[in-house]
Amino acid sequence: MSRVFDALQKTGGGGTLPPTASPAEFVDALDKGFRLDALASVHAQLGPESRIVFHRDPSGPNAERYRLLRLRLNAVRAEAEIKTLLITSPGPQEGKSNLSLNLAAAMAEKKKQAVLLLEADLRRPSLSRELGLKLPSGLTQCTRSDVGLQSAIYKVEPFGFYFLPVGKALANPAELLNSDWFSEALAKLADSFDWVIIDSPPAIPVVDAISLNRRADASLVVARAGRTQQSSISDTIQLLGQDHVLGIVLNAVEKFGRDYHGYYEHHGDGTSPHSRKAK
Repeated sequence: MSRVFDALQKTGGGGTLPPTASPAEFVDALDKGFRLDALASVHAQLGPESRIVFHRDPSGPNAERYRLLRLRLNAVRAEAEIKTLLITSPGPQEGKSNLSLNLAAAMAEKKKQAVLLLEADLRRPSLSRELGLKLPSGLTQCTRSDVGLQSAIYKVEPFGFYFLPVGKALANPAELLNSDWFSEALAKLADSFDWVIIDSPPAIPVVDAISLNRRADASLVVARAGRTQQSSISDTIQLLGQDHVLGIVLNAVEKFGRDYHGYYEHHGDGTSPHSRKAK
């Protein structure tokens, strides 16, 4: 894996980032009295076709499965220092972004937990669209010295989680994801929130998920029944590192219908391997 990371450090892609002065400037708002109650609130604009089960059927069985996943994640967290959780999948169209949204909503039901959903698919962001939101700024705008993180984070009602959208998509985000100032920003966000859920690109087609994985405490792999191949799951776990993967969430199982839900299993010997701190 170290050779993969070395290679990532050398890849800059063809894109360039807007200039920024320093890591400290990027997280300036978090260093100057960052307060959750000072963040702007927005209301999700969702229709009956929404795949967010906490909007469509908050008392139904699919919402309960996310609550079960929340319970198990909190139990793992009680044994290890986990605050930043990467959500990825082997390939596209396997349900990772829907799981990220629903898990954030489930986590935020516990009112004493401040939950941030970080949209980190910088190539093809979809969470703002799923929430029915058009937001003026996001993560990529924060690379400019005149935009602070505090102005780009929104509290999403009626769910109660916080949301840092991508903003403007990047064709080649490797430079941003491997930068010191992104690492510093993620560390500051982890200090400010109880959970940071990172919606990542798929792990196999692009290197972005590996860059994000090295900055997260743990990861969940999302697979789709009848679509995701076992070999792709194994390849994804190998890329992320087996000791980093908490488990697999299997969605679209026919006997439970088409909705996403939390089939969850540990890997390894049944004990939590996640005593490591975030990198």
